[in-house]
Amino acid sequence: MLTDLAAREAVHLLLLAKLSQELRPNAFVLKGGVNVRLFFGSPRYSEDVDLDVDPSAKQGFVRTISTLLPSQWLAARLQSVGVERVEYGGKPAKSTDTTVRFQAGRFQHGRHSPAYAHRGLPSRSVLGRCRDR
Repeated sequence: MLTDLAAREAVHLLLLAKLSQELRPNAFVLKGGVNVRLFFGSPRYSEDVDLDVDPSAKQGFVRTISTLLPSQWLAARLQSVGVERVEYGGKPAKSTDTTVRFQAGRFQHGRHSPAYAHRGLPSRSVLGRCRDR
């Protein structure tokens, strides 16, 4: 079973993999802490995923994340590494012309004691900023 940090990172990687499959090349750019950790080996850990999204890809981005968070595809992959479920409110937490923010909470089986059998992990964001590049 994964640690809390590894479980968060698994969610990040699955989201990025699905976005890469569903959106056209160059539709988004990964930035911030997740970028530095994944591509430059930084030990710093980021709890959210920051993306710049091409404004012409915003609709596809919103559709992909909105479909992915409650999907069986994501649930099956996360359950295989010990994340019980992802809770998502069904719509972006924020949506303006320039920013889209999604928040989802993860629940992971506790490893130390039955008292912690269903621990909710903090809600974090997938943030897309729509900018012309």
